[in-house]
Amino acid sequence: MIIRKPYAFLIKNFRKIHIFLLILCGFIYYKCMQTRSFVTEFLQLETYDAYYEPITKYASVLSLLILLVIVGLSVVLVVLLRHKKKPWKLYMVPLVTYLFLFFTFVLTISLFSGYDSSSGTTGIRAIGDLLFMGTLPQYVVIIILLIRIFGVDLNKFDFKSDQEYLELSNEDREEIEISVNIDRDSFKRTFKRLKRNIGYFYQEHRFIVNIFATVLVVVCVISIYRFVFIVHKSYKQGDAIETNGYTININHSYFTNKDYRGDVISKSSDFVVLDVTIKNNYNERDVNLNRFHVMNGTGNYTQTYETYATDFQDLGDTVDKLTLSNQESKRLLLVFKVDKGLDPNKFVLYYQEIDNNKSYLRKIKLDMADYSQIEKQKTKVLREEETIQIGEEEMTFSIEDAVLLSQTTYNNWVCSSRNNCSAQPNELVAKSGKLILQIFFTSSGFSGKDFVDFSMEYGKIDYIDNEGKKQGIPVVDALGRKYNGNYMYLEVPDDLQTTNEIRLIYTVRNKKYVYRIK
Repeated sequence: MIIRKPYAFLIKNFRKIHIFLLILCGFIYYKCMQTRSFVTEFLQLETYDAYYEPITKYASVLSLLILLVIVGLSVVLVVLLRHKKKPWKLYMVPLVTYLFLFFTFVLTISLFSGYDSSSGTTGIRAIGDLLFMGTLPQYVVIIILLIRIFGVDLNKFDFKSDQEYLELSNEDREEIEISVNIDRDSFKRTFKRLKRNIGYFYQEHRFIVNIFATVLVVVCVISIYRFVFIVHKSYKQGDAIETNGYTININHSYFTNKDYRGDVISKSSDFVVLDVTIKNNYNERDVNLNRFHVMNGTGNYTQTYETYATDFQDLGDTVDKLTLSNQESKRLLLVFKVDKGLDPNKFVLYYQEIDNNKSYLRKIKLDMADYSQIEKQKTKVLREEETIQIGEEEMTFSIEDAVLLSQTTYNNWVCSSRNNCSAQPNELVAKSGKLILQIFFTSSGFSGKDFVDFSMEYGKIDYIDNEGKKQGIPVVDALGRKYNGNYMYLEVPDDLQTTNEIRLIYTVRNKKYVYRIK
């Protein structure tokens, strides 16, 4: 096939080619910084949302195509300058740099596309190192391109036209027959001399290189600040997060499979419960709670508060709809049902911020309190004080005495008029096959009926039956009405009369309190 030599075209458009290359290189630098920032954030959080934030958003197919274009144009320039016997060795820098970045981007896409919760981070850590190695020579490439755009002879540092510099001749317009013959030894020698040539070049053109380097450093710092501290800023629990006109604080985070009474909610799932305060800094509006989700590895989980709200009532309140006026704040729970067996230390809260039709993910590393295991507290005996934590409240009481009775009396207030009330004694008789467990207690926060309600909600009775077997029964109120005094009347089986041990057990969230009353 007979074609015309391309040298004339390349010489006439020499400067335009360099301007085009500079634009492409600037784009790749931008994508490289984005990808480095994303990889760094991933290594901190170890979560990857392939739907909202896929790796191809940064190491994109377009980036790969542009890298190939840069490599191709670099090859063309090396061939042209060697043909014209002009300085060409520095053009090996963009050739090698962007070929290296091409394979690094391909590897990055491959590793993240195959990433799941069982994958390690070793390969991705290596990607971070490779991206860092590929960033530094890009500064050299940009300096070379800027110098040539301004018409500087890299050898003599004087300003000439491209046609004069490259000595355009009629020979460059001749038709030729194409043949492929690559001098591999020449490329090997180039690598050995590259470091030395760069040093010579810097010493000869120190002033202009320093100016360009300063500009690049400023651009780099601004880019890094934006990507690291704005676009890809990672928060930790307790930070005040400003997003979409809200101030969001994560007060507490809990990991558990149990409800407020310590009972297992689901054998196949666990739960992440977040205690969150949201403040609205704009005009009155509805808060879109669906923008919150949690991730662990590649697992993505949304709220399930409607089904499990009552199971976490000790930790706070859930809402199905939230409207806040200007400067109004609300403390609430976000409940997420997650897969069984996940590492509680690897959960991250995601909030999808929408800004001018652009979506950003605000990520908060959660410092999870693991409530999945019941912690048994020190066993108490009669007349020892016990303190029970319910959410952020403390309930203190002491059981002074406990007796089993077939009948007893209790007092309640009877009022004949508004100002005429008196204590009225009433008789309480045990049902057939039952006894009355009368417990006298002291407490600064409980009255008689309040203590019964608390015991029925959180308590049970354990005892050893006549056959020596351990039995457990729920707390049953023997009265079912309000009465006076610090007494609790419970209905129990009559075989407790001969048992050697009776224990009143309270399980609140992840703590078990044991009171031995016999």
